[in-house]
Amino acid sequence: MRLVYLIILGTFITISCTKENGGNQHIQHIDSLLTEIDTLNSKLKKIDIEPVIQLNDSVEQEIENTSSIQKTKKLQTIQNHTHTIIQWYDDVYQEVILNKNFLEKTKKEAVSGKINDSTMLNKIEKEDTIFSNMKPRIEEQIIKLDQEINNIKQQYLNKKSDQN
Repeated sequence: MRLVYLIILGTFITISCTKENGGNQHIQHIDSLLTEIDTLNSKLKKIDIEPVIQLNDSVEQEIENTSSIQKTKKLQTIQNHTHTIIQWYDDVYQEVILNKNFLEKTKKEAVSGKINDSTMLNKIEKEDTIFSNMKPRIEEQIIKLDQEINNIKQQYLNKKSDQN
């Protein structure tokens, strides 16, 4: 009887340790994805969008104070361009933050242990797939955004400072 008790106790400890290790592995994997998302977010924040926002605001004010139709059309073209870049930046930022929030929620679920191991594994596999599809696209968007912002700076901001 004592032997049966020890076998049952050993089995129970083994199962609980395996479950705990699985949970820890899930948490470690989620942490690695969160680190990669933080890296993407840092790259995005390094892009200096502020001059584009300021240009957009100043062009908007200039449009209000201009009576020349031709100048207004030129200013509206600039404004459309800057507005598109600002919206693009915001869209990329929102996607990064959305994914980060989802992963943080998944991590809380993994830590709490409220979701069984197979469901958590399924969730993590799906998030892994989403992230592996998202990461190269976001990295490409960050590079293109940075290039476009630099183009705007060269095209509009340098001209504006040369005119002053």
